[in-house]
This record gives sequence, C-alpha cells and structure tokens, in this order.
Amino acid sequence: MNFDDSFDIAVVGAGHAGIEVAWIAAQLNMRVALFCLPDVAIASMPCNPSIGGVGKGQIVRELDALGGLMGVLADRCAIQYRTLNESKGPAVKSTRCQVDKEKYSALAEQFLAQSSNIRILKLKVSLISRQCTDNYFIISSDDRTFLSRTLVITAGTFLDGKIHIGADKFLGGRNMHDSAPALNDLFNNVPFVKKRFKTGTPARLVKSTINFSNLEEQISDPKTRCFHHQNANGERFLRQTSCFLAHTNDVTLQIIRSNRERSPLFNGQISGVGPRYCPSIEDKAFRYPDRNTHHVFLEPEGLELDTIYPNGLSTSLPKDVQQAFINSIVGLEEAMIANYGYAVEYDVIDTTFLHPTLEHSQIPNLFFAGQVNGTSGYEEAAAQGIVAGINAAFKLLGFAPFVLLRSESYIGVLVDDLVSRNVDEPYRLFTARAENRLFIREDNVVLRMAKYRKLLGLSAEIDFYHEKFVNNFDILFQVVSSFTYRPSLQIKERFIRFNYGEIFENLTMAELLRRSNLDPVSVLGFELVENGIFFHSDVVAAVATTIKYEGYIARNFVENMRFDNILRKKINWQQLMLSNNISNECKQRIGQERPETFLHLTKINGIRPATLAYVAGTYC
Repeated sequence: MNFDDSFDIAVVGAGHAGIEVAWIAAQLNMRVALFCLPDVAIASMPCNPSIGGVGKGQIVRELDALGGLMGVLADRCAIQYRTLNESKGPAVKSTRCQVDKEKYSALAEQFLAQSSNIRILKLKVSLISRQCTDNYFIISSDDRTFLSRTLVITAGTFLDGKIHIGADKFLGGRNMHDSAPALNDLFNNVPFVKKRFKTGTPARLVKSTINFSNLEEQISDPKTRCFHHQNANGERFLRQTSCFLAHTNDVTLQIIRSNRERSPLFNGQISGVGPRYCPSIEDKAFRYPDRNTHHVFLEPEGLELDTIYPNGLSTSLPKDVQQAFINSIVGLEEAMIANYGYAVEYDVIDTTFLHPTLEHSQIPNLFFAGQVNGTSGYEEAAAQGIVAGINAAFKLLGFAPFVLLRSESYIGVLVDDLVSRNVDEPYRLFTARAENRLFIREDNVVLRMAKYRKLLGLSAEIDFYHEKFVNNFDILFQVVSSFTYRPSLQIKERFIRFNYGEIFENLTMAELLRRSNLDPVSVLGFELVENGIFFHSDVVAAVATTIKYEGYIARNFVENMRFDNILRKKINWQQLMLSNNISNECKQRIGQERPETFLHLTKINGIRPATLAYVAGTYC
C-alpha cells in the first residue's frame, strides 16, 4: 500500500489528551502526526472554560513537573484564579483558574506548530488498518493514507457521537461539529469491547443580557500560585475578571420537573451512562426532590467573548424549557441564550483491557487516552495523554514502561483506577480517591515528580529547576530541623509577642512549626527573614508543610506500604480460572477483568471475600 507520509507515533484527536501525547513524544525525539477534525479547534473547551479544581489542580502541577503543556497554557490564558479548600488543609487545597478558551486553543496550536517533530493534520480519520508488521495505516476521509509505528486514540466524545436537545437528535461529537466513526467501524477487523457514555453542557448566555448587580461577585485571588513552575507567584498574563454566583429557586425546579417527559434523560431517548459527580440540572431536580436551591456559577468564556458559562445548569431539555428555567433565576430574567445546552452520547472502551501504560493488552502499539477511556475533565484527559505519550515513545525506544505509583501521584491514582476496575460511569478524579492524599499535595509536586521526570533522560530548563528545588529543600529541611531556640528571657518575650506559645526548654524550629495553633508556612517564612535566611517561597511552603505533617505522613506511609506489599503481589488470573476453590461467578468476573495483581482483584465488583482470602493465602 502506498502512503503519503510515515511517523513514529500517530495521535487521532487533538484535544487535551492528544496535545499532551504529541508534546511529550516530540520532546523524546519522536516524529508525531496529530490528526484533528478540520472544524474543531485544537485543545478546545466544549464545556467549562477552566483548568484545575479539587484533585485536578494537583494533576496540572504534576503534568507541569513532567514537562507537560497544560500548566503553561493555563497560566498564559488565565483570566481568574482561585484557591479551593484553602481552609481545609494542604491535603485538599487545590488551584483553579478560569481561562480565555479562544486564546487557550490558539496558543496550544502555536506551541505545537513550533515543534519540528509534530505535524498537525486537519483531516478526518475514516479508517485504521493494522498490518502484520504491527504498523498502522491511517486513511483519511479524502483518501490519503499515512503510516505509523504506534497509534494513540484520543478521540474524546467524537466516536459515534450523538447530540440530544429535547426531542432533536443528530450526529456530532459536540454541538455544530461532526462526529467520528464508531469505534468498531474506525478499525478494520479489530473487535472492541465498548460502552456508551453520556455527558452534557449548559446553554451559553449572552453576557450583555445578564443583570450582575443582583449577583454575588467572586473576584480573582491575586495570591493564588501559578501552575507553571517558571512563572512567579501572583504573575498574571491577562487582565483578570470576576465570576458571579446565582441560585436556582422553586420556580426553576418546578419548570424542570413539569417537563420530565420531554427530557431525553428520562424518556428513554438517551441510553448512555452519565456522570454521577457532574449531574445535569434534570438529575438534580429528581435526585433531590426536596431541594430547590442549587449554586449556579456564571463564568466568562473569554475577555473578548460576550458569552457566559452557567456552571451547574448542564441540560438536554428542549430549547423552550431551557429558556424558561434560565429566565426564572434572579439576575437572568432577561438573559438570552447564545447556544443551547445539550447532551452527547459517545463510544468509550473497556479500560480493563489496558495496561498501566495505557497500551491495549491485546493489540500491540495501540494506546488510548482521554474521554475515550471513560473519564471526564480536561485535566484527567491531559494526564492520560502524557502517560500514553511517554509510553508510546518508550516502547519504540525499547525502554521500560513508565508507570507512576498511586501512592506518589494523582496521575497514578487516575490510571490505576481506570485499568484495574470496571468503569461503569464517567470517571472524575477527587482527592478522596487517593489513599495517600496527605502526601500527594500541590506544594511538594516537584519532590514527588523529579525522579519520574529524570526517567525521560532529557536536559531542559525544568530538569535544572527540579535539581535546584530538591537541593534547596534538603538544605532548608536540615536548617529547620537543627535551628534551636533557647528559653532566654528575650526568646520567651518574642514567643509571646508573636503568639507562638510558651517555651520552657530548647525548641527546634521544626518543633515550633508543628504546634497546632500555628500556620507553618507563614511562621517559617517570617522566621527565616528575621534570621536573614532566604529561600524561594515554594521551597518554604514545601518544607513547612512537610515538617508539620511528617509524623502523620510517616504513619500513613508505613500502613500504606504494608498494605501495598500485599496489593502489589502478582497473580496469575488464568490459573485462578482453573481453581476449584473459586466460585463460577467469581471466575466469570476474573475472566472478564483479567487482574494482574491482588489490588486489581480487590477492585472487581462482585468478588467474594472468600475468594480474596483464598488468593491472599495462595499468592500473598
């Protein structure tokens, strides 16, 4: 077969997963083809124009520490920053920023186009054929053919995408955009176990028709740290703007409930499984029948755009119903709709067929990342993209698999959850999913990710930054651990004056930071300046927080290591299928999931305690 061009890695889909695949693979000197539909913007934001959030902010920082693109783009395009859960402690504190979605897409394409190793192909892929040589032929809708040694599918919601707005339904991966072929139609003679998921988005409102004077303003926080390590804390590249808070009311919910039979979610029109943790307003109306007040965050989509994203009003109700319930909300009485909300159904794969590298277990050199793996969220997609990109390149280079541990990263939690359990609804990452969340915080991301970044064998600015950060952390940690206050009259008076508490015997600075009534970061920063010692504020925060919680972390680490040693034990699922000590029902589930470790086995729905006890006694 003749072909137009050949590549090391071909990426089908240029969303948030796809661009991370291409970006990191290009750094590893791979020649990359990035396919995207001609009418779809690269790294577009069809839903909420924001980056970060609870658990998600940690992922963006981990991506940045690995050399990913999302943190760079987010900072350059941010129009509002906020720190979430600031009062709840460092384990759950997360960064979130609102971005200008048009600038984000344009900047993403600009970054990719500057790489000599990336070729952007704005073509619809109509067929993929795998050859006996393990190469893939990629055929576009204009009958051009491309050859690639490795393939990464990052098709988002476009595979056999179907849009629903009330009784109206039509093909599309998102509103006003074409869909891609169904998964089994896209690949020639390659069967897939697939599922249908559903997601949705709210109507977009015309900004100039909203009465903001009756709404609660939420301004940008100038103290929130940037995502990208090179950017100074508080540095802003675009003019900052506000979001506003509105609320639904009795009338809003009455309109929705009275139109239940017209909702595609409830009249049988939609069969795909929707996200539990990002429910539509229809879901809220019927899931919480006694609650009529729900938050609606009005978020600008860009500095030059006259559209507002009403976060909390995702819907697929008919257009007239959408207009009615929106106008029932205080501040939105005269609001006009620029684009109607909709639901989209799409193909996702069964991720239990994927290795932790995100390579398909039965089809060599084929990787999947992003919403096609059943996740929701730009951050989750980008995280999978960098994992798939590194592993696709590593496989061609003959390197060992690149796998982040769930005990050391939120990306590790995400990937492990996907490949080790049957994802039966759109997956969203939360801090609660991490057993070790007191350790995998935002402030120590460099300490956690530096060793993984080193595996890439690259020598860029970020690698020197990591080395300097880790060295400074070690130095400051030693200083704080050894610096001692002696209970002189002067020191006693100083402790009382700064509300440090009393001092009766020698006290190290580390012991001072552990006092429950003190904020360790502000105290350490102040004490260092008072004593003429200067370190970067990020290093100070990492050291102070680590010292404050090291006792808890150490105990948690010991418990987790003891448990992890059992969970990580390899098992032979084929041998288990032959055992007389396991029920047929459990064997059926084991055969479907094919667990490779005891941890994977524990996550399979329906596995009986007796089976776990037998396997633990046999393998662990």
